[in-house]
Amino acid sequence: MYYFVHHCLSLFSKFAEPLSTVTMIPDTTRSLSEFAMSADRGFLPPKSPLTVLPDPYYASWEAIISELSTSLEEGRFREQIDTLPVLSASKLYSEPEWQRAYAILAFFTHSYIWGGETPSEVSLNPFKRIHLLC
Repeated sequence: MYYFVHHCLSLFSKFAEPLSTVTMIPDTTRSLSEFAMSADRGFLPPKSPLTVLPDPYYASWEAIISELSTSLEEGRFREQIDTLPVLSASKLYSEPEWQRAYAILAFFTHSYIWGGETPSEVSLNPFKRIHLLC
């Protein structure tokens, strides 16, 4: 029996890799950039988004969005949006500006629909339709 076990172990050692080189988990090392991630910010973009649109032309949007929760609580948000003039997107020059504008308009749309006693029937006026499709 001793010779049999010794023989099996010697055969095994000829074909098996040393334990120090055996990995139980396959190497799946990938670059974080493949997943649009960074070691510093995770899934967040490399630069923080704009907190305000730089052109004063969009001051009316910024004024409403800055007091969004208050105007929703007081029930005046829909009236503010209904009286808001249609603004052109022609003064948005960079991708961060477009992203900020889109985020504002998305909050406006969501708040308009759900920000009252009952959900609003949405018949998109030109303001909402044009800007959300840009």
